[in-house]
Amino acid sequence: MEQVHVKTKEHLKCILTEEEIKESGAQLAKSYSDITDLEEEKKSVVSDFKAQIDKATAEASLLARKIQNGYEFRNVGCEEIWDYDEKLVYVVRVDTGETIRSRVMTSEELQKKLFDAPAA
Repeated sequence: MEQVHVKTKEHLKCILTEEEIKESGAQLAKSYSDITDLEEEKKSVVSDFKAQIDKATAEASLLARKIQNGYEFRNVGCEEIWDYDEKLVYVVRVDTGETIRSRVMTSEELQKKLFDAPAA
């Protein structure tokens, strides 16, 4: 009877040598080290993105509030006008000329007119 030999491969159990066990152990330790490094990198990236998202969210919130209210607060140039006849100090916006508040002059402010008045 004639025999035919056909080469094949089967997925079979193989007992590891001490060297294979040692090499696999080193690879396992490296894999866990890589996992730890990647998890730390992920935390850092996630933290960076969270900070960027928080910043953008705060900006959007401020813009939404400004739009909803229809105004915002800004530093605006103003001028004090001292009216000695009325004994009042007016604070006037330079950009619109609007009087934003007035108050009664203090006694020190009233005395300035006496000392700062030009000589006759």
